Amino acid sequence: HQEEVRETEQRRIAGEIHDELGSALTRLGMDIDWLLRSPGKDDPPLEPRLAALRNQVGTLHGTVRRISHAMRPAVLDQFGLLPALEWLARQITHQSDLAVRITQDSQELILDDQRKTALFRIAQEALTNGVRHAQARHVVLALRLEEEAITLGIRDDGRGIALDPAGSGGGDGFGVWGMKERALRFGGRVELDSIPEQGTWVTAWLPRLPTDRVEER
Repeated sequence: HQEEVRETEQRRIAGEIHDELGSALTRLGMDIDWLLRSPGKDDPPLEPRLAALRNQVGTLHGTVRRISHAMRPAVLDQFGLLPALEWLARQITHQSDLAVRITQDSQELILDDQRKTALFRIAQEALTNGVRHAQARHVVLALRLEEEAITLGIRDDGRGIALDPAGSGGGDGFGVWGMKERALRFGGRVELDSIPEQGTWVTAWLPRLPTDRVEER
């Protein structure tokens, strides 16, 4: 329940950032464009200063969009889990040297909002760990609808992590336990396996519901 409340609040805040602050920046940019086109600019230093201000507005707009998407990617609500994972893969690849490949047979997996969000956050945490801690270069993310469960597998080629007897990463226990707790809320589980200098495998299972299905994209 607390996780659902947090996600709802993040969705609301992301919408406000995008709609209110984003709209204000758009109007400001339009005003600056009007000033740049208006006649009577006799002071030469005015135009370069306004142009620099216009560039700052564009940078701010990009920052707002990035924060909004990080808090709650609009693609997750509008298009579903697979497009959201593809968006996440592009973001990770763009921001780091980690190349992410997704396998899911070009089908969209239709899930309820809570489990869809849980799987997205698990993937997000695993990919973030791959960038920050594992020093991986490649990751394969596999999403499957099986007979009794939805499975999400993330495999990287990094340096591996030390696992304690409970199966959590000794150097990043909080992130691992966060993934485990997200799955546990739905009666699922997350398992880790790792081999030094060969990589880490994260596998999440969530029980399948009668309403779960796949659709051709």
